[in-house]
Amino acid sequence: MSGSTASASADPAARELVVSVNWIGDAIMAIPAVQETLRRRPDLRLSVLARGGLAALWRLFDGPIDVIGYQGRPGLHHPVFNDLRQRRFSRAWILPNSFRTAWIATRAGIPVRTGFGRGLQFPLINDRRGVSSSPDRRHQAWEYLELMDPDPSRAAIPFPRLAVPAAAAAATWTRLGAWSDPVIGMIPGAARGPSKRWPPEHFIATARRFAAAGCRIALFGGPDDQPVCSTIAAALGPAALDYAGRTSLAEWATLLSACALVVANDSGGMHLAAALDRPVVALYGMTDPDRTGPLGRRCTILQRGGPRARDIPRDSTEARARLAAISPDEVIAAARALGLPVEVT
Repeated sequence: MSGSTASASADPAARELVVSVNWIGDAIMAIPAVQETLRRRPDLRLSVLARGGLAALWRLFDGPIDVIGYQGRPGLHHPVFNDLRQRRFSRAWILPNSFRTAWIATRAGIPVRTGFGRGLQFPLINDRRGVSSSPDRRHQAWEYLELMDPDPSRAAIPFPRLAVPAAAAAATWTRLGAWSDPVIGMIPGAARGPSKRWPPEHFIATARRFAAAGCRIALFGGPDDQPVCSTIAAALGPAALDYAGRTSLAEWATLLSACALVVANDSGGMHLAAALDRPVVALYGMTDPDRTGPLGRRCTILQRGGPRARDIPRDSTEARARLAAISPDEVIAAARALGLPVEVT
């Protein structure tokens, strides 16, 4: 049974905490819920608690929030608990399904803990919310919206908004060098593994056609993506700009925001590019874009027909085959439809 939230909601100057999910893509899909909560409650003093590198993502949020970062998995005496207690939050919005995130809010003494109450976190969530079963609200972003700002009349998911601070952008260009030619961003990795990765040879074939039209190709990803990005960069030669594993999140966002187009696997980088309002060609194997597709004004999803699932094995033969069946010609056609500053043949 849900606990009472009347006292927390009645205070127009309430301090509330959002406990972030721990993946870039999931966090970006939660951003519309935070945006809408702040829009409807302009006096709310909202903070976001984020672990590790996710704090850097929330610092790109285009709105008045305070970001509290922490490292590791807090034990009983982690300093984050004193920090949270001193801020005297009236409510915590628990976005992840994990026991640990609900325990952090409980240990910090936050009286109202609102969440889905799934699995082991059930006894720690005293204000439990359900998820809509409407077929029109299948996207993961709806879960967070209906948790934080339920509105039966809402017809669509508001697009997430991120903005790179001017000082961070200037520092990025100073360190990495300015661009002159039109740049096409490519994200050939995916944390989930081969089941979400378009073949490197397809990226190479597509990139060569963009390069022949006068574009340079910026390759993005984390340290684990360096091998595939290095392979593609070696095949492209001087046209390639290889940033995999070499940028902070703010630098990555700065570079993505300057791309004329981004071609990406289903990944956190894909969601980041969409939230930065870049034209995105998103490549899907078996994961369901109706559940986790990019949220942006200019996104095209390419996927072969067949069964879809939210969770798939890291290395699925069927998923790899369906990704491989998406041709470079299709990506070029989708890019043309999104609009490009050059003519690609």
